Amino acid sequence: MRNRFGMLRSVLSTNSKKIVCITSTVLLSLIYCSNHPATSSSVSVGSTIKCDLAVYGATPSGIVSAITAAEKGLSVVLLAPDGHIGGMMTSGLSRSDIGNWRVIGGKAREFFARIGKYYLSQNEEMLSPGVRVIEDGEQTLVFDFEPRVAQKVLNEWLAEQDVKIIAGRPFTKVVVRKHKIKALILEDGAKLISKFFIDATYEGDLMAAAGVPYTVGREGTDKYGEPLAGLRPPLDWPFEVSGYNKDGKLAPHVTEKPDRRIGSGDDGIQAYNFRLIFSLDPSNQVKIKRPKNYDESSYVVLCNYFDAQKLNCAEEIASGSKNWGEPLGRYLSIFPIANNKFDVNSGAAIGTHMIGANHGYPEGSAEERKKIWQAHKDWAEGLLYFLLKSKKVPPRVRRELSRYGLAKDEFSDTGNWPPLLYIREARRMVSDFVLTQADVQENLSKRDSIGLGSYKIDSKRVHRYVDKRGILHDEGGLYEPVRAYQIPYRIIIPPRGSIRNLLVPVAVSASHVAFCSIRMEPQFMIMGQAAGLAAKLALKEKLPAQNVNVDTLRKILHEEGQVLDFRRRHQPYSVTIRVAPSRAASN
Repeated sequence: MRNRFGMLRSVLSTNSKKIVCITSTVLLSLIYCSNHPATSSSVSVGSTIKCDLAVYGATPSGIVSAITAAEKGLSVVLLAPDGHIGGMMTSGLSRSDIGNWRVIGGKAREFFARIGKYYLSQNEEMLSPGVRVIEDGEQTLVFDFEPRVAQKVLNEWLAEQDVKIIAGRPFTKVVVRKHKIKALILEDGAKLISKFFIDATYEGDLMAAAGVPYTVGREGTDKYGEPLAGLRPPLDWPFEVSGYNKDGKLAPHVTEKPDRRIGSGDDGIQAYNFRLIFSLDPSNQVKIKRPKNYDESSYVVLCNYFDAQKLNCAEEIASGSKNWGEPLGRYLSIFPIANNKFDVNSGAAIGTHMIGANHGYPEGSAEERKKIWQAHKDWAEGLLYFLLKSKKVPPRVRRELSRYGLAKDEFSDTGNWPPLLYIREARRMVSDFVLTQADVQENLSKRDSIGLGSYKIDSKRVHRYVDKRGILHDEGGLYEPVRAYQIPYRIIIPPRGSIRNLLVPVAVSASHVAFCSIRMEPQFMIMGQAAGLAAKLALKEKLPAQNVNVDTLRKILHEEGQVLDFRRRHQPYSVTIRVAPSRAASN
């Protein structure tokens, strides 16, 4: 695990490329901005921009921060350094990770209500079977939506508050004086001067560039006394699978067994992937094709897996069965969303995750991040083609996948492929208070609560390795329950003595284990609303972020519908969860 407690400003002034945030190619950013003129400001290249609040990162958290502050009268600039508005909610993560929906309040709740209002205004039949629809009083909340609809809703919401947006122009330098960020110098030479800043990026780029302490990787069990911390015991596969190719070399992204004790800390990062959108409607499909960089040898682990599976299913195969082996859902987790579409995640062990291939991303340069993004795209595109066409794949998998195609009306600017890689975890701030495993499972009450979290501790796998016999194992996956817990304001503020005019509602101060619970978009939105309001209070009272009156903050959040404590909501409600049809039952 890497800790960064030193001030980085001197490094950045001599090597500014290290902090440029690019999660897709510059070309994709330019295409996105040119086709979405309503989301880009007319700020000229090389000019000086002034505002009360600059929000860096147009993620859902950043958007909610910007909207909240603008509602309170602040002049707000929202920067989308990668050129994309909406973060993962408009880039394929459409089956929302909600946990207990009853504890989602404020603007996070309003977002899902706006999604529901859109679908009800169009055609309720678009709410396909399997979509989670909650009727709560006068509101209809829809949690499983199309990316293009989320994009429309967020764009309109931002326009209502006249939030100025600068897209596709990351910063190259951060100007800091006397523990305050004074300005950002953008890639094109423009200077953004703001009284207050919010870092809402998944990577924590602004936080790091300003010299705020942070960490990358997994703490050991001895750091915070967390039983789930550090290197985890191996996760066994259903069959014994070799980690070598036919030449006796380790398969791609497979390593030797870590020579460390269970519970020790490291630089490991849980796996990233793309969240794809499939359609079952033939008129709205882009068929899976052989990708440009396809190399079947990249999928030797899957070939070995299928060979092991054949041995286990020998009797079925001998009988002539075409349904032997595991279903497609073993490799692609396919969940229904609105309008006969599906959010496609990776299978647990084998799928679109590139386990171990992302460890250089958090601290990587723009070029290094671009390479990691492309490697993940090549892997996922090739995987789809391999599963569809390779004779090494069981017939039932090929048959099931053949029914699907990429949704033609999604991501049309980027070849129907999501523009963003799912950065589940990168840098995490280290403040005076660090949220830990105990805070999401045992010590649930916090005096400075700004909302509630409720999603399970969910970490994707971190390492794939072979044992002494050459058999594959994974480690790092965590799937542990939590109880609804209060989210403290202290995890979004830098430590005292650090930056005074910055809030961080995404790369929050949490251990790896606790972050694996709080990292979900609805909870990021909850913290984003608190950050936008806290920025207003700090500027009004001329206080640093660390000295904002939390009682006042909590009072306003409560008045605006945020759920701050464990009491049940008293509004009448009924829950409607539409049953998935048989056509998707195998997934």
